[in-house]
Amino acid sequence: MEMEEAGAGSWVNPYKEFDKLSRKVMALLPTIAIKCDNELSKTIRTDDPKRESIMAVVSEQSALVKEVVRITLREIWDKCCSKSSDEVIELLESAGICDAERLKNHLTECEEMKSALDKLSQKLECPLSQISRKADEALMTTASLSKKSSEMKEELNREGLQVEELRQRMEKGRNQVVNPGDDQDDIDNDSNSHMVQRGVRLDCLLQDSQQATSMQSTQRSLRHTQNVESKSELRIRGSSGT
Repeated sequence: MEMEEAGAGSWVNPYKEFDKLSRKVMALLPTIAIKCDNELSKTIRTDDPKRESIMAVVSEQSALVKEVVRITLREIWDKCCSKSSDEVIELLESAGICDAERLKNHLTECEEMKSALDKLSQKLECPLSQISRKADEALMTTASLSKKSSEMKEELNREGLQVEELRQRMEKGRNQVVNPGDDQDDIDNDSNSHMVQRGVRLDCLLQDSQQATSMQSTQRSLRHTQNVESKSELRIRGSSGT
C-alpha cells in the first residue's frame, strides 16, 4: 500500500520498501495480545482464571504467528531480494535509470553504439580496444597531408609567377626574332655581337624551359597529395557516419 501511495512518478526501491514493510509487520504482531487483554478487561476481572487462560493461549499463538511470519519474510527476502539484486538497483539509480522505459532506451542505445563500433573496427582493421588510437593516427595523417598540400600550393603560386615571367620573356624574345629592326638603335651592327646576344637569349630560354618542367612536376605531386588527402577524409567521414 505504501508503495502505491508513493505515486507512479516517483522512484521507489522495492527491496528497501520490502525491508521497511517487514519491520512494520513484525512490530504490529505483539499488539494482538495487548488488544485482546484490553477487551477482556472490560468483562472479566484481572484475577479471573478464565482471563489468564485466554491470555495464555493468545500470547502463545501470537508468538507462534510472529515466528512463522519472520521465517516467511526471511524466505521471501532470500529468494526475491538478494544482495546482488539490491546492488543492481543502486547501480541503476546512480545511472539515472529509474523505470523500465529508461532501461529499455539505454539498452537500445548501447546496442546501436556497439554495432557502430564493430563496423568501425572492421573498416579500420583493428580490434575495438585500438579504435581510438587508429582514429588519432588517421587525424594526424590528414593534418600532415593538409599542411603539405598548403605548402605545395604556395610553391605552385611562386612557380606560377615564374611562369608568367617566363611567358613575358619568351614573348619579348619572339618579338625580337620576328622584328629584329625594332631595337637596331640599341645594338651594335656587328654580326658577331648579334650572334652572341642571340646565344645568350637561347640559354635563357633553355633555363626557363627547365623551370617550366620543374613546375609541371610539382603540380603532378600536388594533385597526388590532394587525392590521398581526399581519400583519407572520405574514409574518416564514412567511418564516423556509420
